[in-house]
Amino acid sequence: MLLGREAATLQAWLRGHPGNEAVCRDGSATYAEAVRRALPDVFQISDRWHLWHNLVEAVRKEVAAHSTCWVAGQSSAEGRQAATTRERRQHATPCASAESDFWSAHDC
Repeated sequence: MLLGREAATLQAWLRGHPGNEAVCRDGSATYAEAVRRALPDVFQISDRWHLWHNLVEAVRKEVAAHSTCWVAGQSSAEGRQAATTRERRQHATPCASAESDFWSAHDC
C-alpha cells in the first residue's frame, strides 16, 4: 500500500520497481498521469472491480434514460420498438400486411 494518493508517491514507487510491462489501476486521473510520467511505455489496465462498477453505472443510466419508452402491460417483444419495426416493414414491401408479418410472408 502506498501512503497517500499523490502522483509523486506513485511515480517514485514505480521508478523504484523497474521492469513493469503493465499497471493495473483504478480510474484515478492522478494515477494515470503518474504512470504515464514514470513508465510511458507500460500498458495501463483498469482493475476488474472498477471496470464492472463503471459498466453497471453506464447501463443503469442508459436503462433509466429509456425507461419511459416502455409501455406498461406489454412484454418486451411487443414494446414500442417492435411496433415501430412492424410499421417500417409494412411500408417497405407490398407483401406485408396487418394479418401476415413480413418475415413469415412466403411470396416476397
